[in-house]
Amino acid sequence: MEIDSIVCMDLESEMRYRNESQIKDETEEEPPRQSAGFEWAAEPDEMLFPCCATKFVMLGIAATLVVVAILNWILSHFWGLFVWLTFSTLFMGLIIFLPEYFSNIINFAINFCVWVAFTIFALVTVIQAAIWKSDVPDISEHNRRIRSQYTCAIVLGTVEFFLAICVCILMFRMLYYYYQNRGQENIVALCA
Repeated sequence: MEIDSIVCMDLESEMRYRNESQIKDETEEEPPRQSAGFEWAAEPDEMLFPCCATKFVMLGIAATLVVVAILNWILSHFWGLFVWLTFSTLFMGLIIFLPEYFSNIINFAINFCVWVAFTIFALVTVIQAAIWKSDVPDISEHNRRIRSQYTCAIVLGTVEFFLAICVCILMFRMLYYYYQNRGQENIVALCA
């Protein structure tokens, strides 16, 4: 009886050891997981859409925002958004296309803060245009033209606000990826 229990215990420990070693082998053979989809961190070259890396989607949205800001300037005479967006987009382009000089966590964090500030500025501009529009009476042709300019500022400013939120989300994901990998020796350049 005693021998049977010892043999049984040996078989159990051998099976347990075998199961643990199989689990180790299975986990070592799994390929590394990608940061795809909408996880918080994503590397700059992660494909957000087919054939479009995250960094180029972000730059494309920023360039679209510059075009919308030009339209806003022409139609409503709000030009402050254009100046801000032009400098922000050019700085983003420097980080993406000249990573050996500009791609570090400090520059990227500064660019992220500028985009967050622009998003807040766009929201304030929309609210300000809405308030100014409500103060202008609709009694003359000149006032109707001013009201239509404020309407354009509200509509285009809202578009700018939502697109700027998209840029901020994408930029945050890339900044968080950069932050997560800051301590490793084999860090790939942020936008290389």
